[in-house]
Amino acid sequence: MKNKLKTLTLIILSAGVTLISGCTEEKPIIDNPPVEGTIYHSGFISENQTWTASSIHVLQNRVIVQPGVTLKIEPGTIIKGEAGQEAAKLKGPAADCFNFCKWIVTLGWSVYPLGYLFGYMVGGTDEATLNNIYNLADFINKILFGLVIYQTAKSLTPAGSK
Repeated sequence: MKNKLKTLTLIILSAGVTLISGCTEEKPIIDNPPVEGTIYHSGFISENQTWTASSIHVLQNRVIVQPGVTLKIEPGTIIKGEAGQEAAKLKGPAADCFNFCKWIVTLGWSVYPLGYLFGYMVGGTDEATLNNIYNLADFINKILFGLVIYQTAKSLTPAGSK
């Protein structure tokens, strides 16, 4: 029993460190920026293209490769989305909503790898119990997302500021 308690404590601490370190600011993998600069992509890609590693490719809005068109991406190519950049500019309730939703995803979805660890690797529970825990976690995540979005919408409308 004492060994299981030590193992459980170690696993919980490891999961906590993983969760906290996963929410820190990303650091670039490549120290030297590409020579050719940045290429922005938006909308439909209607002819064959090759994205090279000599440029950073930024996706603006939705980028859709049309049927029959081939998009080749060289190994080492950096592709960024603008969602994170735009989110960094947010202030007030919208920023709070975005940040809270990040935590819901990080903490809420950590149930799945922890469930796998406890259920299959440690042998602490059966499949039916794991399914119930997953369903409960999913239910809580959905409620939290709904409440956060509702509160944000309420605070960003004129009626909510009264």
